[in-house]
Amino acid sequence: MTTVIKSLAKIALAKPKAELPKLPEELWLDIFRHACGLSDFCDAPRLLSFPVALPKKLLFRRMKFQRRIILVCKAWYRIALPCLYEEIAVLDNAGLHAIVDCLLKHLLGHSTKRLDFFAEEDVDEETFFALLDRLDNLKIVTIASSVSASISKRIFALPNLTVFCNTWNGSLQFPEPAFQKYVFRALSFPFPGYNGEFPSALSELSQIYFPHSVHIVDPEEVSILCRNLQSVTSFLFGYDHVQYSPLLSCIFDILPNLHYIGIQTTFQNFFEDSINAFPPSVHTFGLIFQSPKAKTRTYRRLCEILKQIQGDGLKVIRLGEETVHDLRSRPSAAALVEETFMAKGWRMEVGDQYV
Repeated sequence: MTTVIKSLAKIALAKPKAELPKLPEELWLDIFRHACGLSDFCDAPRLLSFPVALPKKLLFRRMKFQRRIILVCKAWYRIALPCLYEEIAVLDNAGLHAIVDCLLKHLLGHSTKRLDFFAEEDVDEETFFALLDRLDNLKIVTIASSVSASISKRIFALPNLTVFCNTWNGSLQFPEPAFQKYVFRALSFPFPGYNGEFPSALSELSQIYFPHSVHIVDPEEVSILCRNLQSVTSFLFGYDHVQYSPLLSCIFDILPNLHYIGIQTTFQNFFEDSINAFPPSVHTFGLIFQSPKAKTRTYRRLCEILKQIQGDGLKVIRLGEETVHDLRSRPSAAALVEETFMAKGWRMEVGDQYV
């Protein structure tokens, strides 16, 4: 009996295994990107696509998860390894050296489309230039510290650059032709080295994001500032802005093609510094609340504020995803918001104002 069992086992082992149908590598790559929550840099342009970086803890947690997935098997490793290099985050100059050494071993610099340098310290120019030499396909560059004229000139020489995030200063050497979006980490008057006027290289700028407070109070200064920004269609203000209505009033009078205004704020700040009117050109108003969950009476107060807004061209109110999820869990609040939107002739859209 034992002999028969052994013989059957040998036959079973000798029988060739049926091969499962293989999926195209492109499909496996899509599965990997979806599992890791990776955005597609090749997506069609959105109304707004500001490069707001993830919090550092969340960013490195996601990268650790990606590494675990690609180590499942050799096929995963070969297909998905370039995805790990699409976004490079550097904490300090020591990290710059490590990244350069890594790219010397893995020739995957062409896969990198975004570079975030989080350190507040001055950038090590020699190492930074060595890194840029290996990243010939960069589209987004964000740097927390100020940069020298030589660094900005080198960054703007990148052939595919569309977004640059940095503290404004007079040493910036802007490119020709203009890139699409500029993200101001800080902006103050007077501009060192400038008379308060943006260079003509920004004449095609379409989107501006102010993540931090901008001290602009004089309408004349704002007028000079925006003289060459007639093509700007979108403005987004970050959480640090406590009072944004004075700045918006100046912007409305200067930018004739402004279509979108986005504000990241708290419910309380919005109630205290609300916007009463939009120019006819603005068709979308976005609201992202720092604490997305609120009580029904807070939503009732929000509706009262929204009812006071005037704007012949305003057609869409875009709310953050978490706020909408919270609304759906409160039927009475959701009905109140829906009634307000219908009375004003607005359509609600869902989604954060950045990727």
